Amino acid sequence: MELIKNIFYWNLKFIPFTILKNIQKQKLMLPLYHIVSDDKVPHVVHCYSYKNIKQFENDLDILLKHFNPISLGDLMKIINNKREPHQKSFLLTIDDGYREIYDIIAPILLKKSIPAVFFLNSDFVDNKTMSYRNKASLLIDSLENKNYHFNDLQLLLKENDIVNDNLKSAILSIHYHQRDILNDIAKIMDVDFNIYLKEKKPFLTSDQISKLIEDGFDIGSHSIDHPLYKYLSLNEQLKQTHESFNFLKDKFPMPYRAFAFPHNDKGVKDFFKETHYNGDIEISFGTSGFNKGFCNNNLQRQSMENTNDSAKKIYNDLFKYEVFIQLKNSRFISNVFSKKNDKYILEGKQEKTKNKSEKIRLEKIKIKDLIEFTKKYNENKSEDDLAIISEQRALAHLHNPNADENDTGLILAYKENICVGYLGLMPGIVEIRGIYEKIYFPSTWLVSDKVRGQSVGSLLMKEALSLGKALIGTGFNNNSERTWNYLGFEYMKSLHYTQINFEKFNLWFIRIADNFLNILKKPTYQSNNLDNRYLYSCCKKFIYKRISKGLKELSDNISFSEVEFINYDGYKTQNTENYRFFRSIDVINWMLKFQWIKNKSDIAEMSKRDFFFSDVRDLFYYVAIEIFSKSTNSKLGYIVLSISKDKKHTTLKLLDHELDYKNKDKILLGLIIKYASGVKADKIDITTNIAQQVNASLFRSFLLKKIERRYLYYKADMSSRVAMAMKNITPDYCDGDLPFY
Repeated sequence: MELIKNIFYWNLKFIPFTILKNIQKQKLMLPLYHIVSDDKVPHVVHCYSYKNIKQFENDLDILLKHFNPISLGDLMKIINNKREPHQKSFLLTIDDGYREIYDIIAPILLKKSIPAVFFLNSDFVDNKTMSYRNKASLLIDSLENKNYHFNDLQLLLKENDIVNDNLKSAILSIHYHQRDILNDIAKIMDVDFNIYLKEKKPFLTSDQISKLIEDGFDIGSHSIDHPLYKYLSLNEQLKQTHESFNFLKDKFPMPYRAFAFPHNDKGVKDFFKETHYNGDIEISFGTSGFNKGFCNNNLQRQSMENTNDSAKKIYNDLFKYEVFIQLKNSRFISNVFSKKNDKYILEGKQEKTKNKSEKIRLEKIKIKDLIEFTKKYNENKSEDDLAIISEQRALAHLHNPNADENDTGLILAYKENICVGYLGLMPGIVEIRGIYEKIYFPSTWLVSDKVRGQSVGSLLMKEALSLGKALIGTGFNNNSERTWNYLGFEYMKSLHYTQINFEKFNLWFIRIADNFLNILKKPTYQSNNLDNRYLYSCCKKFIYKRISKGLKELSDNISFSEVEFINYDGYKTQNTENYRFFRSIDVINWMLKFQWIKNKSDIAEMSKRDFFFSDVRDLFYYVAIEIFSKSTNSKLGYIVLSISKDKKHTTLKLLDHELDYKNKDKILLGLIIKYASGVKADKIDITTNIAQQVNASLFRSFLLKKIERRYLYYKADMSSRVAMAMKNITPDYCDGDLPFY
């Protein structure tokens, strides 16, 4: 079905632009520019690309040919009358207040009789200062032209948790709350921002703005100094907005309180309650294409920059997608895609209308209350309620060494007193150059099929974001990834590890032979259980022997024993160079004692409760091993494994390890293979370094599979140390999620 959708969407490209324009529903276009120039603009060029004069004029000609130009006043009448434009129209918007507006853009617009709104930052008017992004661009432009002490610059960046071998990327990664670092870099590089402002005058002056207003153009606020609002507290957001408005209103006539969000308008739900609903802002603009805004007077614009595509090509792509969505949501196409009859679709529409009128109620459960809540919930839940976390998981949360009893451990969504979704939060620790900071992992996130498409998942995650905690997401699917991206999560470094996959040797001819043998053995027997496949088991046993070859001599120097809990003092001592997830011995022992996953045979009653996130397996247990030197009998380290079996296959995973030994990766591989062969594991997850010790070169490329585990993070407080250093963290087997699965 997905293939049909893709083919259908692809064929839309053959529809002419004029037809696409007329059949798609969007009537108001809001093209966005920042600057237009034929020259290199040092304070802009490294932040984003921009169009030259010819490209800009071509864009305007396309817009004029297909749409009617309107002014901000025209748009306000449309908004106030709660109606759409009579014809397809466009309002041109220009952000940041660069002097090119006066020198280049305005003369072209006047010649073509096109109105526009210029959104200004109050601090940049009259060239008092410039944005942190402009400073970064200017510094990058100076890298090739200046003599500076490279080591001093690297040391400064490192001291401020900015670690990147590429200087350009390192400087561009500096956020608003780190902007003072740019001044320190400028001193090392002998760049004077004040001289640049005085000589180049990159921003509009008050006289120029007054002249633009006399020529019929409108102005609006773009904040004080261009921060990303989602990283500001609500009070900071309001200050940026009101002070900017007050400055502009005192100096210039402003018939409307129009505001354009710097960067974008994501993650600012509370801001709208304080500004839009009481009339403080009459109209605002984001940058999300044709997406709907948070309220009727918050509109989304379409960027015309960062591409060489013409306005026609940009809008053609947007229209094509809009038409696809319209057709996909139509009754006929929905019937084709979903294979459901008209009656069901009609009932579904009625149910959807009814559901929209019903509010979602959210409830937060503290970690100290999790066990009691979970017991009562599981005892009293109806058939319509979702099965939430199991009691063993609630018990584990309560004893988490990284958790405080008043931390929120679970957020639930109710509709008509029926639980339709939940989000679990698990505290963890990151180490930032020897300092430990607390973060939170969304450990479970589930929404009932009955409320799909009603943004319940987004509501749960927004509630988690409102707690003001740094969140790390991992193990996500495509849908959750899109939601997290929309909510303002950013990518961090991925965890890379290796899987030894013996199932690759379960080739087609081996499967056919094994099926034939099974039929001969048990004519009525049919199973996907790999343990019942004789030839596959023989191949696996042979490969185990080949991998183990060459590791046996290590047994002369090493001894080991299984233990219930790890007792090791030399674990991962503080390292002032590290940016990593941190797991202490206490956390490892907590994991061993309060495991989340249980065996079906141990909890027959709980296995009937249908926990969606696999709290129950056919077989699951941890193995904790301490490693000793035979010659000195001293403890060298430890290794922790998990062994999991379902109906189809057995998986062994390396979860944690520490070993003070010169050939530690060989030792660890030897132990892993010993236990994996004992349980006839079909898959083994290990670190890439250990995988490199696989000495069966004949099988290495065929057996080994590289796996990437991606991470997203949300920086609740951009001024915090953990927020600034998050992009430098290198995930390994010490993240807060991997050991439980």
